Amino acid sequence: LIARQKVLGKAITSVTLGLAPDSSARAAIAGSAGELISMKSSLQGLKDDDFLRMRESITGKSRMLADRLAQFTGIESGTIESSILVSTLLPDFSGSVTGEEFVGLDAMMKLYLTHNQSVLTDTRFLGFPFHYFYTAFFLLVLFVFLCILYNLRMEMHLKKEGIVE
Repeated sequence: LIARQKVLGKAITSVTLGLAPDSSARAAIAGSAGELISMKSSLQGLKDDDFLRMRESITGKSRMLADRLAQFTGIESGTIESSILVSTLLPDFSGSVTGEEFVGLDAMMKLYLTHNQSVLTDTRFLGFPFHYFYTAFFLLVLFVFLCILYNLRMEMHLKKEGIVE
C-alpha cells in the first residue's frame, strides 16, 4: 500500500508540475509542498496552543497552495479533490511519468478507476447502458404489480369485513 501511494504521489506530482506554466511556478509549488510536509512532521512533538497554531498555519499554507494550483489544474480550491492534490504533492520529484518507477501505474489506475461494472452496465440497448432500460422497466412493472396486489388485498379485506361497494 505504501509503495502504491508513493508511485501515485510521484505520478500526481509529475503531472501537476507538468501543468505549471513555467519553472518558477514549479519551484514555488515544490517549495510549498516541502514546507507543508515539514510542518506536518513537526506536529508530533507539539502540544496544546502550539499544536493549534501549527495546524492553523498548515491549513492556511494548504489553502494558498490550492489557490495557486487552481489557476492551471482546474481543481477549485476548497474541494475534496483540491485537498487530496495538495496533500499528495511531493517536493523533490521532477521526473516524468515515463520513468521506471511508474512500471505498475497502469495496473494501479485500473484498480482505482474501476467502478463496479457488470453485464447490465456494459451492454448497450437503444444507445444507452442496459441497466437504464432495465431499471425503468422493472420499476414500472413493480409499481403496477404493487397496485394490483394492493387492490386484491383491499378487496379481500372488504369482503371479509362484509363491506360491499
